Amino acid sequence: MYGCERYPDCDFAVNHPPISDHPCPECGSLLVRRPKSIRCWGCGAELDDAFNVTKSGDPQAEAEARAAKAAARAARANAKAGAKKTSAKKTATKNKAPTRKAPARKSAATRSAKKVAATTTGAEG
Repeated sequence: MYGCERYPDCDFAVNHPPISDHPCPECGSLLVRRPKSIRCWGCGAELDDAFNVTKSGDPQAEAEARAAKAAARAARANAKAGAKKTSAKKTATKNKAPTRKAPARKSAATRSAKKVAATTTGAEG
């Protein structure tokens, strides 16, 4: 994560390394180096390594996409918090009454071996 140098006052952070030397040629915003391209944080324009625009950006669409991602992230966090509360309740009720384990059943091979042993000892005596 790459954050703002004014951290306590500003909580801005990005996942990819920012390029501070060159602003976006379309909107003047921050450029971020991604694995295959360079992308503008403000308008979403994509640039090549020589800082030539390969795909124009749309600031309004980029802001809407960022807001939708933030809403989805908040919904997942709320769902996860709710799931933790219900799992804690299940654990509490589960530990109240210990259950007895059923005795292990003998396998068919063990039963047939005992039958053979019983018939051979019965025939001799």
